Amino acid sequence: METRPDLLSLPDDALLAVLAFLPARTLFACRVACRRLRDLCLHRHLWRSVCVESLGVLRAATAALVPCIGRISLDVPLRSTAALLKDTACVVRALELAVQNSQDAALASTLLSEVSAVGGATELVLLIKCRRPNALQPLLKAVWDRRGLLTLDVTNNSRRPLPSDWCETVGVPSLTRLRYDSPSADPFLELLLRTHAATLQHVELQRLEDVPASLLAHALQLRSLKCSPCEGLSQLVDLPDLSSIDLSHEGESNCHCLQATAAFPRGTLAFLTEASHLRSVTLCVFTEDSEAPLRALSLSPSAANIENLVALAHDQPESYLLGEIAPFLSSFRSLRTLIVEDEPVHEFLEAVSPAALPCLTTLKFCIHEDSCMHGTLHTPGVHDLLIRNPRLHVYNFDLHVVCCGECPWCRWGCHEPLKGTANREVCYSSHSKSASCPEECFQAFSPSYLPYPRNN
Repeated sequence: METRPDLLSLPDDALLAVLAFLPARTLFACRVACRRLRDLCLHRHLWRSVCVESLGVLRAATAALVPCIGRISLDVPLRSTAALLKDTACVVRALELAVQNSQDAALASTLLSEVSAVGGATELVLLIKCRRPNALQPLLKAVWDRRGLLTLDVTNNSRRPLPSDWCETVGVPSLTRLRYDSPSADPFLELLLRTHAATLQHVELQRLEDVPASLLAHALQLRSLKCSPCEGLSQLVDLPDLSSIDLSHEGESNCHCLQATAAFPRGTLAFLTEASHLRSVTLCVFTEDSEAPLRALSLSPSAANIENLVALAHDQPESYLLGEIAPFLSSFRSLRTLIVEDEPVHEFLEAVSPAALPCLTTLKFCIHEDSCMHGTLHTPGVHDLLIRNPRLHVYNFDLHVVCCGECPWCRWGCHEPLKGTANREVCYSSHSKSASCPEECFQAFSPSYLPYPRNN
């Protein structure tokens, strides 16, 4: 008679791999089971990836003398975090700090210095709402002085530019990833870009209308950039490692600004035309001449090597984007993923073929507001698209609209398993699922499938 394997019979490394799937609260509950779990549940390997999201878990962690914590989130009050971590040797890799007022700024500055002293705070998130720039200076200086800081995420909701006039020395570059969310390129952002130009690899600038392209041009290791389209973007053409550009924009100020221009900035079009190292491009089209960025990209030296293309169209009253992309598709011979926030049109569906796009395996689009995904799959254009492209996986933006129960196809009763795919990411194909397919692959048709009911 076979005996069921005992979890505790596993060696330590295998048991740690199992425990790594448990949340922090469950790790503490397991500690009371036996001496071995008591010790293993405090192992550094587990806690360096744990995200603490409640004050109770942080209290238990510091009381149990955990050696490290992966992240302390904004959900834990700043004052409590500072009190519990005071005079401890716990290494906190990532800190998230919400600074509401002058007292918070002083507390956050002290906390950051203490955590840094034991080798923590290599990743930092700052949510700033304090409207007194002078009160923020000690905190900003502590951030700038933190040697070994790799990732910095700053959201400035104070409605005041963050200052840098306190800086009198040259900093040591270390940042590889910077996200900065602010209405303007304030002095602190410019200081960060100048200081860390030698190490920055990933930069995301949110809500900025005045993108500091002249400073970004000195970041020679820059690999990915997310920002709004701007005239100065042409200065980045010669960056040797810039392979990913995201020109989508978040925030109403950016949207209104771009709609008012009625044209993509010439500097952005020049960048798209001349850049030679791009592999991933995201565009957000608001303008009247929506073909301009697509045309520029199709003419660039990068066109034949682009693997991922995303085209977003916000606040547009009618479907048009997929039709405008169709004439340029054959320029992107290496394209693997194409995402377009629009409803499929005949011209586009006809243009997608193995001859034009031999590497395409992922396509995502919207379905008509009066249809469901089941009905869309049965339209001649989409059905022929899947049959013509046997390696293709088709995704839908609207996860909840799978089977409406009212269209002829839903009433006919075919594709019954589709009903179980609502509200989750699913891709549809004409091939059976293989090892190279996404986990969510669903075979909608086979080459011999008849998409329409025969007349009796």
